[in-house]
Amino acid sequence: MDNNTTKPYLDRMHEEHKQLKERIDKLAGFIHESDIFKGLNRRKQILMEQQFHAMALYEHILAERITIEEQDN
Repeated sequence: MDNNTTKPYLDRMHEEHKQLKERIDKLAGFIHESDIFKGLNRRKQILMEQQFHAMALYEHILAERITIEEQDN
């Protein structure tokens, strides 16, 4: 992607997507590898797992929007 020809909002979407993926990876690591997570009460664990799934869905939607925008350019 040539940043000189992209639309500013598309650049922002790419940056948001990158940051979101990083946060998803960190949360996944915490959920799957952390003793702290294992020590949380079940309700807190469920909420964090639900947050992970919501973030993953958002990431998928954002990626689709980026793809559509890039096809339109």
